[in-house]
Amino acid sequence: MSQFTAFSLRNFPLHIDQFEELGMTTHDVSQYASVMAETLAIMHWVGEIDGNDIEFVLAPPCTDPPLKMESDVLGDHSMWVLDFDLCRRMAMDSKGVEQAAAAFWGNDPYYPRPGLEGDILWSVFREYYIQISGTCIGIVNEPHEAERRRALSRQFIDLPNITTWGDGRRH
Repeated sequence: MSQFTAFSLRNFPLHIDQFEELGMTTHDVSQYASVMAETLAIMHWVGEIDGNDIEFVLAPPCTDPPLKMESDVLGDHSMWVLDFDLCRRMAMDSKGVEQAAAAFWGNDPYYPRPGLEGDILWSVFREYYIQISGTCIGIVNEPHEAERRRALSRQFIDLPNITTWGDGRRH
């Protein structure tokens, strides 16, 4: 018998309209989009996993200042990523990108999504994903392979702009 007891986290969704009701600024909310983009880029291009069904949660602050988030409304805190059990290895080709895009769309709506023209959170997410992907890819790959993978990262981030996915549902 295990000495560890079952542990359950209580999830309380926090949607964009609730951030606004709390009086959080666009800059505050953009921090979360950046962290999500950075996490997903590292998972894709360093870990080579699709990020299927991961969850982002707000947590107590880290002691390491670069990892700590600050907010006048929520106070000091950090953001954790959980639930890697459905993540799968992704091939570093177009099929792998499609797998990662399916995981992105299949995930609960945690990520910023492309929507209205000029949507700031999607723009922050998209640009930061491209930037972090490029950095990660450049560090762990030879120049020719790095350029090929950078093209794949741009392919991934542009796939969500398609309004229907392979199952015919609108996203």
